[in-house]
Amino acid sequence: MATSEASSSGGNGQGCDPSITYYWWEEVAKQNSAEEMWMVIHGRVYDIIRFLSEHPGGEEVLLIQAGADATESFEDVGHSPDAREMLKQYYIGDAHPSDLKPKKGGNKDPSKRSTCKSCWAYCILPLVGAILVGFLCRHFMADNKSS
Repeated sequence: MATSEASSSGGNGQGCDPSITYYWWEEVAKQNSAEEMWMVIHGRVYDIIRFLSEHPGGEEVLLIQAGADATESFEDVGHSPDAREMLKQYYIGDAHPSDLKPKKGGNKDPSKRSTCKSCWAYCILPLVGAILVGFLCRHFMADNKSS
């Protein structure tokens, strides 16, 4: 839910400007369809649904970034000063400063995070390699002593 509070109990609203509407990342993430489309660029939330059909790069580019932090993609494209100025008309608020941004490409639901299924390889393979090297050294040392 959007908040416009300057502070709240426990200091969760600390550093918030009361004149700005703040949105939680969870709320931004829900606005990711052709009917409702928000994205965050440099910590500011934009409702870009009206711009969808006008975007020079096409709708698909925006749909991919919908409901997420599009800062990196926005900067990678190298938008012009005119594009940055145009962005202001779609501004609706800021991402809440005390809310943690979801990682790019990550699962937004922490309860469904996958664990690394091949992490065992980082421990087991070097161990097996070290044992093999040890046996090979022992074998060659034994051959050298018998000669």
